[in-house]
Amino acid sequence: MKKIACFIIGLLVPLLGFVLYSCSTNNSIAVGDGYIQGYVMTHDRINNTIIKIEGAEVTVAGFSTLSDSTGLYTLYKLPNGEAQLICKHPDFKTTYETVEIQTVYDNHTIMLYEYTADVSGRITESNNIPVKNAELSIANFKTKSNSSGYYQLDSIPLGEFEINCNHPYFETTHDSIEIDADYVFNATLSRKMSSISGHVTDTGGLPIEQANVIIDMQATMTD
Repeated sequence: MKKIACFIIGLLVPLLGFVLYSCSTNNSIAVGDGYIQGYVMTHDRINNTIIKIEGAEVTVAGFSTLSDSTGLYTLYKLPNGEAQLICKHPDFKTTYETVEIQTVYDNHTIMLYEYTADVSGRITESNNIPVKNAELSIANFKTKSNSSGYYQLDSIPLGEFEINCNHPYFETTHDSIEIDADYVFNATLSRKMSSISGHVTDTGGLPIEQANVIIDMQATMTD
């Protein structure tokens, strides 16, 4: 009988240990009566609008949920008190916040920020002379080149865009670029062609025939 009893005890002890381990594992996340709800949003800087984000993972005190098609997320049965909130989405930077979990309804908006990159470069003429005050624009982001022809556009959202270069004395350029990291864009501008006419006279007001007129290395002769 002693052998049978020892055998049974030998079977029960590991089983009891497994049950205790399982219970402790399942209860490792504290459950309370705290509640938090709100929307996950981002600021679309291209169109200057606020957009609600679907499919963002919101985690508080070990509990997680996904925002729905309206950007709404809800977490309940949270332990009351201060906790870290983490919000993740593959198209945006991960957000970390400290929130206060309460029993009463708490509406908490989460703002996500898009990945961005800088666009820089140099604007010159065909003879490599720098072009000052050329305006560079991507969507509603704008800047101007300095006296050395250099410019920089900071924190541009990733994606495909048209970059425009404009100057009153040069032809405007339009180029398509795809930004997935910091991007270097250089442009060579062509001067606008124009004409000028008038009369060449002496101090007495009489016309002078065959006078050479030179403007910026372009020459002509009076008739």
